[in-house]
Amino acid sequence: MKKYILFLYTLLIFTFSCQSEERTLPSESTNKSTLTARIDSVAEYFLQTGEMAGFSIAVLQGEDTLYAKGFGYSDLEQKKPVTASTIFAMASITKLHTALATLMLVDEGKLSLDQSLLESLPDFPRPDQGRKVMLRHLLSHTSGIEDYAEHMDSLYIKEGIFPAQQDYFDFFEKKELRFEPGTEYSYSNSGFILMGMIIESVTGMLYEDYIEQKIAQPLDLASLKHLNRQDRGAVSRRYELTDSGFVLSQMDTTFYFKGDGGLSATALDLAHVPLGVVGGKLISTAAAKALMTPFVFSDGSRTDYGLGLRQGTFEGRRVWGHTGGHINYWSTLAFFPESKTSIVVFGNTDLSNVDALLIEGLVALAVFNLPEPDLASLRRDTDLSLYEGEYSRIDEDYYKDAPLLMRRYEEDPNHLYRSRKNSDSKGGKLIYLGDHTFAPEDYPMDRVVFEVQEGQVIGFKDYYNGLYMQRRSKLGL
Repeated sequence: MKKYILFLYTLLIFTFSCQSEERTLPSESTNKSTLTARIDSVAEYFLQTGEMAGFSIAVLQGEDTLYAKGFGYSDLEQKKPVTASTIFAMASITKLHTALATLMLVDEGKLSLDQSLLESLPDFPRPDQGRKVMLRHLLSHTSGIEDYAEHMDSLYIKEGIFPAQQDYFDFFEKKELRFEPGTEYSYSNSGFILMGMIIESVTGMLYEDYIEQKIAQPLDLASLKHLNRQDRGAVSRRYELTDSGFVLSQMDTTFYFKGDGGLSATALDLAHVPLGVVGGKLISTAAAKALMTPFVFSDGSRTDYGLGLRQGTFEGRRVWGHTGGHINYWSTLAFFPESKTSIVVFGNTDLSNVDALLIEGLVALAVFNLPEPDLASLRRDTDLSLYEGEYSRIDEDYYKDAPLLMRRYEEDPNHLYRSRKNSDSKGGKLIYLGDHTFAPEDYPMDRVVFEVQEGQVIGFKDYYNGLYMQRRSKLGL
């Protein structure tokens, strides 16, 4: 993937050098055509790599559509091209919608973020756990409830049988909490599956009906529906890239998810959702604040995940949104509140070197007329020994990850390198930018931010194109 990124940076720098030095979002029609050319250049390059069957890009500033196009094919067998009207599975971007639906019920006084799972779902099979888990924990990945996804998805995808609520309950009944609720962060689809059940229980409506009536209709988004409600001919197929070419993914016919996934839309319709949030059309100001408030742990450390919402900073600009996918990122929603700009990228291919998150980051550079981050000029000197050591995730066993090592080498003592423990690889070089923040040399728009308390590093957080992804704790403290 590195070769794609470096090539695109070179392409963008060449394109931008021929244009104005102004670093603001184009708004006049003449500038809109220039922006179109920039994004076209990014999209056409990725199309030519042959790594993705099809993808769609939309850029919205306020109510002004700056860009909406499709590339490649939504159905290779039928040679059906992706257009701006093609509907894609948004996968885990659904989590943002589930959080919004929950906060609507909070606004109505029908739910509280601080009420327990057991109070909200009395049939939950582990009352001992349900008394301790709050709705806030479910929506912030801090519940400690085991993630059902890997265990159940593989079974049901292979057998083609969609699980019922009791199947989930049977799974949860056998699992202990990974940690005490509110003490750690571990990405878990289970919290949002359960929240979907709670929404149905409280409203007496199907989850998909509630989303359509409370989110899609007020924002006039005709395509925003659960996959099980869509005309399948309007939805892009889902593929895997193999040595022999593109093949249909097992996920192509899997759309039973509710709460953690399952929703779908065109790229342009999805781009309107953040505007509904900040414009007060969906939830109150207090609810919007709760949506965007990161979870803070008792030791003062924090995530940058709100409620169904990843957030962070992209090249000096605040950004929030979400990602979704299976193996690759199929979907990315990034919203820049200062300019009220939404960028959405949908893709339809797994097991590829190209995904929606990679494309979105480069589209964002084009939208804001930004050059490649010059890491050499941003580099700062510091005592790197502070950051050396071994770092692990609470859910390493589940995700089959190895701990990460941060270390220096004798031949290059002025840089930190990140690698898997026991890996033969030297690892990726990190460039220190100041304020305990590093950028990977291969992915200069990503950030590694170390958490420091009383002069001691306690862990670090990863941000991909500005969006918070995960945190790791330093071992041996």
